[in-house]
Amino acid sequence: MAKILISPLGVGRKKEDRRYYSATYKFNENGKIYKTPFVASALAEENKVDKIFFIGTGKSMWEEVYYHFQEKINSNIDFNYWEQLGEEIERFDYKSEGYDEEILEKVNISINKYLKSFNFKSKDDSKCFLIKYGVDEKELFYNLDIFMMISNEIHPEDEVYLDITHSFRSIPLFLYLMLDFIRTLKTQEIHIKGVYYGMFEAKDDDGLVPIVDLKSLLEISRWIRGTNDFVNYGNGYLISELVEDKGIKKNIKNMTHAININYIFRIRKQINNLSEKLNKANLDDMGMFKYVSTTIREFIERFANIEKDYKFQLEMSKWFNENSRYSSAYICLIESIVTRLCDIYDLDSTNHEKRELAKSVMFNVKVIRENKRILKLKKEYKSVNRIRKRIAHAMPEGNKATYVDDIDNFNNYFETIISILDDKSIEEIPNKVSIEEIKRSYKKR
Repeated sequence: MAKILISPLGVGRKKEDRRYYSATYKFNENGKIYKTPFVASALAEENKVDKIFFIGTGKSMWEEVYYHFQEKINSNIDFNYWEQLGEEIERFDYKSEGYDEEILEKVNISINKYLKSFNFKSKDDSKCFLIKYGVDEKELFYNLDIFMMISNEIHPEDEVYLDITHSFRSIPLFLYLMLDFIRTLKTQEIHIKGVYYGMFEAKDDDGLVPIVDLKSLLEISRWIRGTNDFVNYGNGYLISELVEDKGIKKNIKNMTHAININYIFRIRKQINNLSEKLNKANLDDMGMFKYVSTTIREFIERFANIEKDYKFQLEMSKWFNENSRYSSAYICLIESIVTRLCDIYDLDSTNHEKRELAKSVMFNVKVIRENKRILKLKKEYKSVNRIRKRIAHAMPEGNKATYVDDIDNFNNYFETIISILDDKSIEEIPNKVSIEEIKRSYKKR
């Protein structure tokens, strides 16, 4: 695990002796004060970082980075190199190719020596990266390549400190996107420990510039991603990580477990539990969750007032299909038929044997003779069950069916089945064919 500081480097304001003006920075948390031309130096010492990645254009204050760190470690300054680098920077024009990154090698060495002066564990891994101004798409993607090179230097469990004080305002945006991107791609967590900004606008009467941590803003993107995962896939894992309330955290996680394994009645229970917790919670004191909770409530309200079990299964089936979870959609659809028949005959829908008995209603000759809607339901059941078996058993599709057909045909199956299950006429079947007759017929099958 390494502590890494990533810091864009600006042009700065030069004095007559080619040096840069310093500012006096203050950390509000502990009151520590650092006087330096750039805030990265203060951040490096305060957080005892292992390496620094400086990012800048050909016009950035590279010679000051070299001079400053050499001075900090009381090492001799190579004035010929310092002047040569300064002249290269002065000559640089954004339209030109500029100078080679190799000229910054002495700057890299100076940074590494500086870090070792207060952190013996630091390695010689610090580096300066040259980027373009980003005036067009070509330059923007060139910069993106550089940022992705930097991302390859960040490993799982590393701690990243981000300085967004200096340079073009587009650079912090790039860094933000890069960090968000690699946090999404990496299989293990990369810890963003701080997003720091030296706020010159808030300089006090003593000339102290506060260093503020804007990490909470970076977390907004995780809330956005977590909300998207929940809305589109019913995946609340990220939200459960971010929310601080332990009860709501656990409830959202359990509900997501239930959705992913498709335990319908557990989903229902968790939805009800979560609804109660949200009603009792003081959302105004829960930060970003206050805004996310509105979306969660919409999900809850969709299912909250459904009393019949088969209707709940149908609504879950519809929701699964809307969110491209087709296997769960078909399983819920087929099981809603059996649950409805249990309901009609007052059978325990949670009992496997009773469900098998209820299923046999569709195959009972007398029932079909008494109510033609059951014949239609039987046909739909067989069609949907063939799809369910292909899904559940990972069966070959054969020549007649494709997954595209099964996806496209779902809505037709759904509308037909729900129209039959909601038909009041099927509730009269037990008056014409008793449960005892169903049992006798079932035993003969």
